[in-house]
Amino acid sequence: MMKFFDPNNNGMYSRVLKNNPNKEMTFLHLGEIYDGVEVPQDWGDATESYILQETEEGTKLIARINTSEEFKDFFEDKFPNALQNVKHLSENQL
Repeated sequence: MMKFFDPNNNGMYSRVLKNNPNKEMTFLHLGEIYDGVEVPQDWGDATESYILQETEEGTKLIARINTSEEFKDFFEDKFPNALQNVKHLSENQL
């Protein structure tokens, strides 16, 4: 089980469907968290997958999102910045 929180202790919780270290991780989203309390949701097959692929230039991160129309705008708005942060962190480690 994975829990994702914002600074106000709200977020979502998910089950790890696949965990292949240094290669792939997939989550199935199960519900939301409000003030630390889990609230189940019926999101069907709402998944997030992250795949690391070695290339000649380095490592490529592929993100695959399966979500309902309800959350499409959220992911299109938030994910580019989030992935840019991941890129920055991965390229600027000490």
